[in-house]
Amino acid sequence: MKSYYSIRKHYKAFLVASNQRYCRYAHAITGNLGSMSSQILKEWTSPDWFAKLWSNPGLENSIYISDSETTLELIKALADGI
Repeated sequence: MKSYYSIRKHYKAFLVASNQRYCRYAHAITGNLGSMSSQILKEWTSPDWFAKLWSNPGLENSIYISDSETTLELIKALADGI
């Protein structure tokens, strides 16, 4: 029969291993969030992409021709979630 201290030692080792697993999982999640945030920022601030299309509707714009289209897209995004 194992002693109390032997069981406690193995239990502490198990907790350390479990916490390391959770820490790696949390680290992976935060790394992914950081990566997604960087990509969104890069695309939003890119001079040739969404911000330019959104803020400059008109005939030369391939997506938004009028101000009302951008307003409607904003309302849909807020209602449905971005």
